[in-house]
Amino acid sequence: NVSGTFNEGNSTVEIASDAGTSETPLSLTAGGMNFKNLTLNPTITGDHVYSLGTGTLAIGGNLVMNTTASGSPYILSTRLGGNTSVTGSITISGTGTGASVLDTNLASNYDLTANSLTINSGATLNMRGSVVTVTANGTPLVNGGTIAGATSSEFIYLPATTTAVTVASTSYPGAVTVNKAGTIFTASTGSLGLGGDLNITAGTLN
Repeated sequence: NVSGTFNEGNSTVEIASDAGTSETPLSLTAGGMNFKNLTLNPTITGDHVYSLGTGTLAIGGNLVMNTTASGSPYILSTRLGGNTSVTGSITISGTGTGASVLDTNLASNYDLTANSLTINSGATLNMRGSVVTVTANGTPLVNGGTIAGATSSEFIYLPATTTAVTVASTSYPGAVTVNKAGTIFTASTGSLGLGGDLNITAGTLN
């Protein structure tokens, strides 16, 4: 609980609480907040819900989510409390029978931006009706888990430079947009499933 000033420096904040419910989520921040690196790595003994406070959240490094459970399968769902930007990578994982869900929040559909996003087995990104943007070149999205959401959601590939970008051939709940003049976007091997439109705003998609 921070009631004064938190200077994140080059720190990593780790949260590993076995608490929070759907009705009363465990609030991790209050108001707008900045972190360098944030790691959510609890071992849970039941289904839990975290809330990333209320207000804009800026992470200057990486966001790592890895929920561990044993025996019965349990889920930790982390809800955004405002528009969220991650300068580095987001990695969502589950260990044992634990599963992690990053939820953009049904009530508000907050936007999420990251350099890159990896969704491992036992993990879900629930986009709801939000806009999720990745800004890395190369392979900014790796999905070995699940991307859920509404058909009104949009996943945007918006690379920082004109170096080639691989568009993950996976199932997207809504629209997919590629947007960078001079960039070659190439779909990876596999099936590209869309719940909405395919938008080529700028660049070339192969």
